[in-house]
Amino acid sequence: MGQRIRIWLRRIGRVVIVLILTVTAASFVYNRMTVPPNEIEPGFGSYVRVGDASVHYQHWGTHGSPIVLVPGAFESSIVWQNVGPLLARNHRVYALDMSWYGYTRDISPITLTGQAELLDGFIGALHLPRPLLVGHSMGAAVTARLALDHRQAVSGVVFADGDARPIPIGNDAVRWVLHAFASATPYLTSVTRIMARWPSGAESMIRSVCGNPCPGLTPALAKQWVRPLGQRSAVDALHSWFGGDSYGLTTDEISSIAVPTEIIWGDGDQEGGTLQGAIANLGHPPVYIIKDAGHLSMLANPAMFASAVEAAARTR
Repeated sequence: MGQRIRIWLRRIGRVVIVLILTVTAASFVYNRMTVPPNEIEPGFGSYVRVGDASVHYQHWGTHGSPIVLVPGAFESSIVWQNVGPLLARNHRVYALDMSWYGYTRDISPITLTGQAELLDGFIGALHLPRPLLVGHSMGAAVTARLALDHRQAVSGVVFADGDARPIPIGNDAVRWVLHAFASATPYLTSVTRIMARWPSGAESMIRSVCGNPCPGLTPALAKQWVRPLGQRSAVDALHSWFGGDSYGLTTDEISSIAVPTEIIWGDGDQEGGTLQGAIANLGHPPVYIIKDAGHLSMLANPAMFASAVEAAARTR
């Protein structure tokens, strides 16, 4: 009986190896046949020079106090497409692409401190007087880092669906393995190119984390969301992201933020860290819960999200 089991295990092992080799070979062939341009033009928004980087951003509104919207991982300024115009009725609103995704051209390593400095440079380049920062998901960590390092540059910080704590992906060894896997295999490249070519699949994935019914997510927005994946520089940025730091602050650092803070959170969000942890670390600031929202509360209910940001702007 034991020998029969060993024979079957060897057969299963050989099948698995053949499948892995077949998928890997197909991935290499697909990547060779679908080489995209290194960069593509966004077709919307503007660019501003920040050091050696060229930062892509969108702008809404002509009057009022400035608000800067910072996207999370695998997000660009597109994620703010619904909220930006709503806030623009009373504010000058800016949404930028960070180095990790979108159309910003930046060849420097992607680190939390580096992204905070990029954000600070963006604020300076546009001469924005102490804007309110709204950071979504991993963007919350960037805004928190900037508020700690350059308190005088901002008037307040809003954590949206993010607690600014490190991403729980394991220790340095685990991150090294992820980086090595992403760099040494063709799979990440294949996945990004497939998503860029068939955005309908990506729309389903985005909708699954957004909340129900997610009225802010349309097929057109989903297509714009994944379009940056159609450039080779996007894969380079993802490799840098996987090999970077943990993109989070300690609880003591978050508790030391000295500017006014606020929290916006989807009532069904399970991906932005912990709401209770964010509340405790920020010293129990005002909290706005977005009903029927997941991790993308700005798309699940743009009007309610904008109203919560307006409340933070009034107290700055």
